[in-house]
Amino acid sequence: MDSQDSAVAKLDACRHIFLAKLGTGPSLDLRIFVVEARVQDELVSVGAGDRDLDAIFAEAHPIMTKEGYDAFTIIFESYVCFSVRNETYAIPEDDEDYSRRLRTHEQSAFLDFVSKGTWASSDHPGPFVHYTVICEDHVIDVACNSEPIIEHRIVTADDL
Repeated sequence: MDSQDSAVAKLDACRHIFLAKLGTGPSLDLRIFVVEARVQDELVSVGAGDRDLDAIFAEAHPIMTKEGYDAFTIIFESYVCFSVRNETYAIPEDDEDYSRRLRTHEQSAFLDFVSKGTWASSDHPGPFVHYTVICEDHVIDVACNSEPIIEHRIVTADDL
């Protein structure tokens, strides 16, 4: 298994990632499984049924996941709160670091939401941070008082 720094570097190096699975475990952990995707060489005709759109998409290159690409499980132990947003509607934070797939915020609208909607505080469970996982199609926000554990592996046929 890769070291945490190596796994984070590999995650951040992915130009595209897709959310493949998200779930909670019995010990109040949140597990997010994401897979790398890449722009493919082959062309695909979309056929939207609209002449103008069909002309725009006439030679589209799909973004897909394949065997041999990178996959990551991001584990947040004892999270306070999490949210999944459709990336189309997500508003970025003022301090967004666009070079990172896993972003950290000390202050954010999500932390304001958590402070108003829960009794969690810096006293209990302790100081917590807003982590954001940026995927194609989804933005996952997590408030947690410990850094996530990131496990790296390679996509297999069972993942597809």
